[in-house]
Amino acid sequence: MNLNQTSHKLRNFLAGWIGITLLAMAAGAVSPQTWRISTFNDFSDGESERVSIQHPGEIRLAPSIQPFAEVKESAIWSLAASPDGGTLYAGTGNSAKIYRIAGTPGTATAEARLFADLDGNTVHALLIGSDGALYAGVSPGGSVYKISDEGAVTLIGASGQDYIWAMVQDATGDLILATGDKGQILRMALDGKTKTLVKTGEKHILSLVKNADGKIYFGTASNGWVAELVNEKDFRVLYDSDLGEVKSLALAPDGTLYAGIIPTVQVDAKRDVPQPTPAPPSPKTDKSSEIVKITPDGLARCSIKHPAPPPMPCWLPIRGCLWGAVMKGNFSEWDTGMSWTWFQICRSAKFSACFPARTMVSG
Repeated sequence: MNLNQTSHKLRNFLAGWIGITLLAMAAGAVSPQTWRISTFNDFSDGESERVSIQHPGEIRLAPSIQPFAEVKESAIWSLAASPDGGTLYAGTGNSAKIYRIAGTPGTATAEARLFADLDGNTVHALLIGSDGALYAGVSPGGSVYKISDEGAVTLIGASGQDYIWAMVQDATGDLILATGDKGQILRMALDGKTKTLVKTGEKHILSLVKNADGKIYFGTASNGWVAELVNEKDFRVLYDSDLGEVKSLALAPDGTLYAGIIPTVQVDAKRDVPQPTPAPPSPKTDKSSEIVKITPDGLARCSIKHPAPPPMPCWLPIRGCLWGAVMKGNFSEWDTGMSWTWFQICRSAKFSACFPARTMVSG
């Protein structure tokens, strides 16, 4: 056999082996698949890192996020700021401790120090009063405390309710309390005397704000009402949501009211943080979440409808935009046209409170 015959046979063998191999590979191959990712919902299903997702589907660099302060507790449930904005107070669970967070000169960080250790479990409500003192509502048990600037703690009184979710101060200096789980709004004088203003028939009054004219708005569970106090006996529902819980209210400088509303959150008995009594079964089965805008003349409309509920929404009107926590570890910004940008801050946190001082606190 000469060299040409050998080369010819080798080429035939290799061609046959390659052909058989290709046929085998083709027989076992998976059909090609393609994905198209272009919308806000497509991108938001994944995890973003140092990028923001702008509705309807544009990717941009995210704002720079830096840790501000660390509070060594399991959760931060409420925030309040001193009149000059230089100091934050953080109400925590599960030991009802309050921390004072003061900025460190020359840096962008702050130090958190224990300010008050109260009897109870969770501080859901904090308020800086007109006298400069800090007021705290502790749950369960519904006690209200006054803490001086030096940290001296005074028990003002017991509300007789299980939960105090929020509080504001009226023109007389009395405290107006949003309570549960009997859905009542109370007035508590600084000497501890308490009066029931309205009984709403709801389970909880979860949110409470006061405008510049002293008008008080509140949000409820389990029917998801946004309402206003008409007087010390009556209230008027401004918006009746298809969802169950008005978790947050925020007022813009022009008097526009924003409400963050989610479906009823069921209680997990294994959690060590006290939770509200679950709302009774309701025909409202919508599982989305929404932001409702209510103008000063009472016109209400749903501005944003999101298919997935946030765990703990909190909304802040800042420089013409609305900021709020939307999903686990994520924050969003809505502009005046109600388009939004979503960026991830940390994957392991759920937002429970925020404050308009370029400071966002998670717990």
